Amino acid sequence: MSGIRSFLINHSWFIVSLIILVVTTVLSTTIFLHRHLSHGAVRLAPRLALGFQAFLAWLLGANAAEWWAGHCIHHKYADKKGDPHSPWRFGFLWVLFGAVFAHKRAKLEHPELFAKLMATYQPTLVDRVVARLAIPGTGYALNSFGFLGVVSFALFGWAVGHPWQGVLLWLINAACCLLFFGLVNCLGHWSAKKNRQGNHATDLPWPLRLLLVGEGAHEAHHAHPRRAYYGWTDITGWCIRFLVWCGLGTLPTAPAKV
Repeated sequence: MSGIRSFLINHSWFIVSLIILVVTTVLSTTIFLHRHLSHGAVRLAPRLALGFQAFLAWLLGANAAEWWAGHCIHHKYADKKGDPHSPWRFGFLWVLFGAVFAHKRAKLEHPELFAKLMATYQPTLVDRVVARLAIPGTGYALNSFGFLGVVSFALFGWAVGHPWQGVLLWLINAACCLLFFGLVNCLGHWSAKKNRQGNHATDLPWPLRLLLVGEGAHEAHHAHPRRAYYGWTDITGWCIRFLVWCGLGTLPTAPAKV
């Protein structure tokens, strides 16, 4: 026990930074990419939305347009042929560890629908900046795969005298976030029983809904994708309510499909 206590004390800055970073990254994704961009469950203030998008593009190389298009396809084909990340198609472990490939798979399986969705996407300032960072002839940008995030964290670690810990901080955060969203899709669609929408989405027990910051109310979400709040375990929903209370977002006045 003394060894564990000593490790926690000696690496307290790293542990606290990691917890803050993982929580911030997960909630940025659930609030901005999922409920704001993909479903319109909240309309964030333009500058706040740009801030979320810039943060995710810098840290993980997230492509907001592809994320949105892939997620729309997931809802359209949930647990059927064409769903890019259904555990009933690809197995629990593949979806758990392969979340990073889900939207690329949506593009490969539905090229026409994916292109149609992308054509309706309105590029933002962040998208235009990322486009300028494109590496000629590669199809990738300087922020792809979180390269800018790795470099930034390496410099941060070097500045505080721990260069490798900076890189390790980025790597663990990236791994935690990818596993988190893989877990949401795996557990959220793992029920053998189909719901009234004809897919396997299910509402998980409250401890799991709490752990998954509200994303575990999966059947309710697939039935009502534009709902901003799914009960007291919905940490994402509470954050959205707080942002709305602060005047940094508004809730939709009428229900709508994906």
